[in-house]
Amino acid sequence: MSIHSSSPQTEPVSQTHEIADVQEVDCCIIGGDPAGAVLSLLLARQGIAVTLLEAHRDFDRDFRGDTLQPSAMEIMEEMGLADRLLELPHTKLRSITVRASDGSIIFSPTFTHLKTHFPSC
Repeated sequence: MSIHSSSPQTEPVSQTHEIADVQEVDCCIIGGDPAGAVLSLLLARQGIAVTLLEAHRDFDRDFRGDTLQPSAMEIMEEMGLADRLLELPHTKLRSITVRASDGSIIFSPTFTHLKTHFPSC
């Protein structure tokens, strides 16, 4: 990225970075969140050369998508990943209760009525 003023006499300021690696791929996915990881897997399964770039060295952080809804688990099953995913430590949530400050219940759905192999979140 070059930064310069609108004056024609000002030379642009340039930054140099060391290039660590060069690879030729068909597709580059930026971000190893759940969506980026799944997209990379699906593309690779189709024979597309994919590179997934992630700034973090581990997955010890919160994701916006860290809860898998029953419909997402159905997709994981279609991809052949559900059994392996369920082997990981997790908590099954079969209902949610949200109470107001006065103790009244605001929201209390259950997922057990869903027609799915995965009636929990």
